[in-house]
Amino acid sequence: MRWPALRHLIGANMSVRADAFRKVAGFQSIDFDDLNLRQRLGHTYGPAALLYVPDAVVHHYVPAQRVQWSYFWRRCFYVNKYKVAAFDNMGQAATLTAEFAFVRRYATRGAYRLGSAVRHREPVESVRAAADTLGIALGGLGNLAGRLQRGRRNQEVAT
Repeated sequence: MRWPALRHLIGANMSVRADAFRKVAGFQSIDFDDLNLRQRLGHTYGPAALLYVPDAVVHHYVPAQRVQWSYFWRRCFYVNKYKVAAFDNMGQAATLTAEFAFVRRYATRGAYRLGSAVRHREPVESVRAAADTLGIALGGLGNLAGRLQRGRRNQEVAT
């Protein structure tokens, strides 16, 4: 059964009924534990069982290194590379619908922002829009790298 795309609900303020948590066997991954749990809960109970409260506020400390290019490109690439294995481990609960919707939305918005910034000669906005576009491309390359790595693992297992 496929269910509609759910937003990427952040685990920083996630509450789960204890019986539901036990039924889906709790957290199962080191990375993407909130994504993994949300996917399995949605698959087991349906999207109506998940409540998104957009007015909820979570204060999250972001260290200075997270606003540097070295962090940004690694985050875009490696998060998407490792998501391949995380989604493989979710079995039937895995769906990339939310990821594809995110890429469509931000790729369209990024192209428009970049064109507008260049036309209006806004250098700071041009750099931001270019970074968004590059981040999406790096994410796609990371996903491809993860799929290639999975293919190599599958070949090694088969031989």
